[in-house]
Amino acid sequence: MQLYRSNFRQLKCWPCAISEISSSARGHCLTCTTECSRCPEGTVLVENETSAECKPCSNQTSLEPNCSTWEKQQTLIMDSDPDFPEYREHSEMISRRITKAYQRCNSGEDCNLLANLCVLSQYRMSQSQESPCTLYLKLIPTVGQRSPTNGPWIYYDEETPQTLYKTNLPNKFTLDPTKNSSLLSFHAITFDLDGHFVKDGKLYTRELIPCAQIPTKLPFAANVDVTCRVTVEELRQPRLKLMDIYLVSDNGHTIYPIPVLVRNLRKNGIAINEPDRAETQWQLTRRLFTVDTESVTGSIRYLKRVDIRVRLQSWWDGRAPGSAYPPLVIVSYGRIKADPRNEVQLRFRVHYEQVQSKTFQDISIAIGVLSTLVAMWACIRTWGWVRRNGTQSFGAVGIYKLIAYTCGGLADTFLLVLFCSCLNWFVMFKGQGIIHLLLPTAEQETEIITYIGVALALKAVEILDMMAMQLNWDVFLIDWELTEGATAWRSYLVAGEFLKLTTHRRLNIGILLLIVLFVLKVINFESLALAAPGSVDVSAEVSPFSSTCRLALVAAIYVLAAIFYCLYMRIFHERFIGYNCMARFVDLCSIANISVLTLTHSCYGYYVHGRSVLGKADVSLWEILEQLRKEENDLCAHRGLIPGTDEQTFRISLLAQLKSNYKRLLEGATAPPQNIEHIAAAHKAINRFLVAFLQHAVKDLDYVVRDAMAIETFLDVELNDVHDRCVFYKDPNVRTLETLLFSSFEKNLLVLDLLVLVVTDWASHDLILGSCLVYLIDVLIQAVRASLLKRNFVKKSLIDARFITT
Repeated sequence: MQLYRSNFRQLKCWPCAISEISSSARGHCLTCTTECSRCPEGTVLVENETSAECKPCSNQTSLEPNCSTWEKQQTLIMDSDPDFPEYREHSEMISRRITKAYQRCNSGEDCNLLANLCVLSQYRMSQSQESPCTLYLKLIPTVGQRSPTNGPWIYYDEETPQTLYKTNLPNKFTLDPTKNSSLLSFHAITFDLDGHFVKDGKLYTRELIPCAQIPTKLPFAANVDVTCRVTVEELRQPRLKLMDIYLVSDNGHTIYPIPVLVRNLRKNGIAINEPDRAETQWQLTRRLFTVDTESVTGSIRYLKRVDIRVRLQSWWDGRAPGSAYPPLVIVSYGRIKADPRNEVQLRFRVHYEQVQSKTFQDISIAIGVLSTLVAMWACIRTWGWVRRNGTQSFGAVGIYKLIAYTCGGLADTFLLVLFCSCLNWFVMFKGQGIIHLLLPTAEQETEIITYIGVALALKAVEILDMMAMQLNWDVFLIDWELTEGATAWRSYLVAGEFLKLTTHRRLNIGILLLIVLFVLKVINFESLALAAPGSVDVSAEVSPFSSTCRLALVAAIYVLAAIFYCLYMRIFHERFIGYNCMARFVDLCSIANISVLTLTHSCYGYYVHGRSVLGKADVSLWEILEQLRKEENDLCAHRGLIPGTDEQTFRISLLAQLKSNYKRLLEGATAPPQNIEHIAAAHKAINRFLVAFLQHAVKDLDYVVRDAMAIETFLDVELNDVHDRCVFYKDPNVRTLETLLFSSFEKNLLVLDLLVLVVTDWASHDLILGSCLVYLIDVLIQAVRASLLKRNFVKKSLIDARFITT
């Protein structure tokens, strides 16, 4: 007996011992367990790793009458497909061909058939069960022998990262559509099942996935995502085809082998190529098949998904622009019964990646630095809040306010940093002529949307805090007509206008959203958010929207629309078409002879001086018009709190003694028994007390009027302590008083609306849905605020709610 060994270049023989038998399948001598003669009829020689013995033939060990088939073919026929256990798998095609394939490969003649059978088994391997792949690996066990020159190359033996991060790719991609370097071009060498050469030429993507929407050319850096449904009849091919894929170089003269990652690959029953597995555990391969109608009758295996992943080398590591790592073709196979009427869903994707760790590190640094400034600003605001409440320590409420201020600042910080980052990605990606920067992948965008979601939650906390604080406002309407018989309707008129004013927004959110939708949908600016460079002309049917680009585009259009809308309202509409709501309210107070005192804190608030220059308001229409004419011609006294001045609006810092006297009088209205007489008496007492205070007629309680320092206005805090007199700070432009209005929350409300719009659009890619949700939330906030504010106003001002019209 002699043993033949083959290394595909030469043959050598070694004699076996007398008690051994040569094995053409194992490649070495085996020990005989009984005898080393020919097995008797009805038996077959069965080999294991170290010995051989004769065993009786059976249906499981033989499919041919002479019992000469390969001894372990039953282990080559899988009982079921692990990915599709509902399908029983008994491949007569593999049974007929495996012995021939093994012997041809072992003799050095040709290993393509054995390699193709391995590919058809989806590269499944097991230590306890033979398969075409385990036989292939035994016959060609080393990387040197599994090379394009020494046999069929279907496995990568080197570590996966070493293959995926090679820097020897000959291509230098550009975005110039007139050059071949702007395209991702593939080449394929195609074989039939027996390993016979079929085709060597350009690979069209529709040969992998038969979707008509797939573009014939793949522009570099343009993400492609196409999904379609086809029938089984459309899937069928004249014959089984297997192919090796290559990337074509810029000049078209060389090709580069591309690795394939088969998601269905299992090793010892474990799916090692799943996305949740580390790349170091992946097994890369070279060959794939498209549609298999031959291996198992009654069902069809097909490529249901193809993902082509391209990673760009980072330019900040010194790489040349346009340098990429080898692309990776990721395939997933499906299976369906061979009924021509059945339909399957197919998907083809091309996506580009780049290491964005440096960019996200910069984002984290920016957020960290700005968050420090936010914390400092929150401390200043909390300190001012404590001073305005007349306390000397923070306490639990002070800590709560610090948290609320910090939440609002962090929300603005997160949105600002992420908006600027996404806008930078959008502008750089769309405008670059040489490839330096790619968009974040869906996995990388998770960090962005996490920040945005947190910002939305933080901003909601701030809005709720602002609405809750308004429930503690003290509001009182001071009637300057102290004579008996003065009508109360003036107070109710001012009360109604005050409530309208406090729920008024300068910007109509419905109009703002319509502007945004018009620009993005009607003018079709939305198409700029496609995940493709600006030089590439693609449609939304082929290229998906980039969430990063959508965030940048939607936020930019929204912010610009809000800025121009606000400028229009302030500069043009309020001056020439409409009116300034706050100035109109101050005029109404002067005509009605009613002043408004609002305490937003225990010892801080706002005052509107509405004392009429006539001294009374219950006059005829003619007298009112005559008085307005005199004011216009400067023929009467001025309206200001200080004689000879026009300042009617003030910020006020009060002594704790004044607030305690006010609360004592107010408690008279709420003390039992509560009836109209007690309420009227309390209202009259408070009114006389405040009138006397404003006329400097209360002993030990006086005030001084002065201008606020620039730093106080900038920081919105009072630096001087109030010791012996209250302080009224002038507000000549009626801007400070707008803090009472809903429009003072305009910035926070706009930020909240933007965050809701962005998060909704990110989740659904539906701007109309997001706009409707924003509008509903805004209407809800206004309704809740109006209801709560009216309830608090009625309670604190001692005015009957039944007579207030809003």
